[in-house]
Amino acid sequence: MQIDAHRPTAVVTDVGDLRRLEVLAPAGLADADLAHRLGDLGRLDGDHVWLPVERLRQAGPADGDWAAGFEAMIGYATSKGWVSDGAVRAHVVRS
Repeated sequence: MQIDAHRPTAVVTDVGDLRRLEVLAPAGLADADLAHRLGDLGRLDGDHVWLPVERLRQAGPADGDWAAGFEAMIGYATSKGWVSDGAVRAHVVRS
């Protein structure tokens, strides 16, 4: 699952890949501009973004197998300490 911030408004993409969670951003984009592009989709925190779990869940298909995979991804993130206050932490990849 990816959040594409190469666009003026970030969007959730690649929802079928639940083995990774990352925010893609242009290399030269200032943090303030990235935060603006994310809007209510996430909160920038250094090299990471906190993404609302419910918002990500809603971006996926209404499919039982996908939902089970999503819950497994969030469970794994929780076991690593990457979930807090209803949000999951994702790394920002700048390219």
